[in-house]
Amino acid sequence: MNFPRFFHRRVRSLEGSGRTRRRGARPRLEVLDERCLLSTVMTVLDNGSNTSPTPGSLRSAILSADNNPGTTITFSVTGTITPITPLPAITADGTIIDNGAGMGDVEINGQNCAGIANGLTIVANNCSILGLSVANFTAASGIYVQGSGDTIDGCFIGTEPNPPENANLANGVGVYVSQATRLTVSYNHIDDNNYNGVEVISSGLVLFESNHIESNLLDGVIVVGQIPGTPQGYTTEFDGNDVNLNGQSGVHLLNSSNNRIGATIVTPGGELEFESNSLGNDGTTVNTPNFNNDRNES
Repeated sequence: MNFPRFFHRRVRSLEGSGRTRRRGARPRLEVLDERCLLSTVMTVLDNGSNTSPTPGSLRSAILSADNNPGTTITFSVTGTITPITPLPAITADGTIIDNGAGMGDVEINGQNCAGIANGLTIVANNCSILGLSVANFTAASGIYVQGSGDTIDGCFIGTEPNPPENANLANGVGVYVSQATRLTVSYNHIDDNNYNGVEVISSGLVLFESNHIESNLLDGVIVVGQIPGTPQGYTTEFDGNDVNLNGQSGVHLLNSSNNRIGATIVTPGGELEFESNSLGNDGTTVNTPNFNNDRNES
């Protein structure tokens, strides 16, 4: 897969940051200071139990973090985690799942997961998901977010860094955002999902920055409604995204106002780019009633 230039810049910035994944001999939860705990995932195995989870598993780490706000979860293993029941929701503020240095070499795959399940569910504030691959949660979403101040960064959602030819990695929806505020979605590949790449429902202050959103079956991004009286005056803002080859619209605004979206209008002469966004040949669809949307079209 040929990644856009912004994505390679992201990789270089991570490599230069000096961050490395911790590798230890046994599962641990250690106190770093009064505000921060560190939990390390040591195995890709998952027994599906929230009462007696596999020691050192991602499930065990999330359950522990839910009782310890401010926990950072890192990985000493690479490979594919295939939960057989839905992973527990992230419910504690400040939880970080950090595989940022791995850039997708840990995958959460829903191919064996019973029932309707999201790959990851965030119902807390100031949480971050960094550098994971999330695939095959076909009945729901790769990542579900309902909180304030959360971040999804450097992830592969519905795809992998180097997917096999004709691989089926689609989620139902790539990222589903409901009643969230101050969410940052940045430097992700959100591709090949069965419905929309991203759905933003009744939310506000959602920033999309430098994402690659391609070949989703319906819309690349659909924004429905907004939180009434959203502070600072915008519902979603797009900066430096590459949105291409989706089945319907690149960005679809439905009964939503105060969005800042730089659209690309495709003409026989090629693309026109605005606000550093390349929206490919999908264009932007706006359904009325709709007002105060800055589309920067010509």
